[in-house]
Amino acid sequence: MFGYIKPLKCELKVREYDYYRAAYCGLCHTLRKRCGIKARFIVNYDFVFIGLLLSSAGKNDEKISKKRCLVCPKGRECIESSAYNTAADVSVILTYLKLCDSISDNGFWKGLFKGRLPKLLLRRAYKKARKAIPVYAERAESLYNALCELERNNSPSIDETADKFAGMLAEIPGGETKNDRILKEIFYHIGRFVYIIDALDDLPEDYEKGEYNPIVCRFNLKSAILPDEAKERVLLTLEDSRQAILRAFELFDKSDSENLLRNIIDYGMNISVRNVLDKEKENERSI
Repeated sequence: MFGYIKPLKCELKVREYDYYRAAYCGLCHTLRKRCGIKARFIVNYDFVFIGLLLSSAGKNDEKISKKRCLVCPKGRECIESSAYNTAADVSVILTYLKLCDSISDNGFWKGLFKGRLPKLLLRRAYKKARKAIPVYAERAESLYNALCELERNNSPSIDETADKFAGMLAEIPGGETKNDRILKEIFYHIGRFVYIIDALDDLPEDYEKGEYNPIVCRFNLKSAILPDEAKERVLLTLEDSRQAILRAFELFDKSDSENLLRNIIDYGMNISVRNVLDKEKENERSI
C-alpha cells in the first residue's frame, strides 16, 4: 500500500480529526504489539482507512486509551480493537509482498536497501501475521504471484493487472456481518484505485528505468509524458473506482465515523489524484 487514501484535514471537525489520529496511533501501537517494534514503521494512511472500515462494519469492541511512544512522549489517545488487529496483520502481509516486488524490480545491489534489508527486518512480523490470518495470507500470495507473472510478461491490460492487486484487498477478512459483501466491494475498488494511481505516479521513473508500468504498456508510450487522451482515460478509470466505493459505502450501516470515512472518499482521494497530476506537470516542465 502506498498512502493515497487519506482525509482532507481542513474539512474535518476537531473531534473527527482527533478520532482519525487515534486510529492512526492505534494501528501503529497494534503493529508493535502483534508483530514487533519494526513493524510499526510500515503504518500509513491506506491501512488506517482499512482499519476504520473494518471497525465500522464489525463488532463494537473499541477501547480508547492513552499511550506513549518516542514520537509523542506525553502520550496520545489510541484505538484498540479486533478490527485494527486485522488491519495490522494485513498491512504486514501486503508490505512484505511489496518488498518482494521491489527486490525483483531492482536486482540485487539496487534492491539491497530498497527491498532485501527491509524484507529481512520484516520477516518475523510477516510470519506472525501469516499465522494470525493464514487463509488470507495464502490467497494474497497466490494473487501476488499471478500479478508478478502478468508484469513479467509486460501485460498491456491495466484492468487485468489492477484486478489482481484489487483482489488482494477484496480478500481481507471482514467478519461474518451483513456488511461483509459491501466491504469486499469497497476493498476491491480501493485496491484498483491504489494500483492505478501508483502506476500514474511512478510513470516517469518507471519509464526512465525501463521497468514495467501498466500505463506505459497499455498506451505504448514513447516518452515519459502521458498524452492528454490517455490521461483522460486513466483519470476516468480512477473516478469509476472512487464512485464504486462511494456507492457501496451508501449501503453501509452508518456509524459514528461516517463523516470521517465520507471525507476520505469525497475529498481525500480526489486530492491524491490532483497531487499526482501536479507532480506530473512539474516533470513535464523539467523535460
